Amino acid sequence: NFGNMLTATDRLEEAAVARGTFYRYFDGKRGVFAAILDDFTHELASAIVRVDTASSVPANQQLLENVKRILDLFYDNADLTSVLLEQAAGLDEGFDQKLRAFDDEVLGLIERSLDVGVALGLVRPGPTRLRAVFALGAMKEAMVHAVLRTDGPPTDRVWLAQRFLDFALNGLLAGPRGRDLT
Repeated sequence: NFGNMLTATDRLEEAAVARGTFYRYFDGKRGVFAAILDDFTHELASAIVRVDTASSVPANQQLLENVKRILDLFYDNADLTSVLLEQAAGLDEGFDQKLRAFDDEVLGLIERSLDVGVALGLVRPGPTRLRAVFALGAMKEAMVHAVLRTDGPPTDRVWLAQRFLDFALNGLLAGPRGRDLT
């Protein structure tokens, strides 16, 4: 669990940091978790690059590069991915609040991206908040199965990014795409 992962004494010894120095900057595990999560949120936001419709690179390729950068962050931070998606929920109200704030921030990033896509004519209008929830849920489950569950062969990052984008762009139904079923 998260408490065992971050025993202060062990981690401080590994990092050759004096206990007093640590507590000058952090008020304990929750403070460290908040700082790590804030940094990760910033990295995640930086990984998303606005699609340039004037570029010679097709929009779907630009989107694929965004998804690949996001997946790289989760793959390259597997311990944090585990904490975020499997371990930290329910530890205490403080951690839960921080996780909800992280989810809200990520939902906001996705929602703003969808709104830009609508404005650029790349995404059809619709309930962007709900679509953001769907996208986040799909990405979280993909991360749990690809990064954290190692009982099968490793999932190739590029392959996963392509499958995720295909799902996001084309959905599940065969035949004509882009129809509004409502």
